[in-house]
Amino acid sequence: MRRPDILKAMAARVTDLRAEFEAQLRAVSRLEQYLQKNHTGADESWGALDDALRRSLGEMRVNNASIRELLQELTSDARAEPRARA
Repeated sequence: MRRPDILKAMAARVTDLRAEFEAQLRAVSRLEQYLQKNHTGADESWGALDDALRRSLGEMRVNNASIRELLQELTSDARAEPRARA
C-alpha cells in the first residue's frame, strides 16, 4: 500500500475513533444524569433507573468494543507503512 493511501486510511480511522469517543462521552453524560436524578429524588422509580443504567452501560460496552477495534486497525495501518518501503 502506498504511503498516501495508508495516511488516508489512518485519517478515516481517526475520524471514526473521534466519533466513537464522542458517543462514549454522551453515554457517560446520560449515565451521570440518571444517577443524579435518582440521588436527588427526582426519579423515584427504581425500575426506570435500572433500565436506563442497563441501556447506558450496554451502549458503553459496544462503544468500547468499537474503540478497541479502531485502535487495532490504526495500529495495523501504522505498522504497514514501514513494510511498504522495504
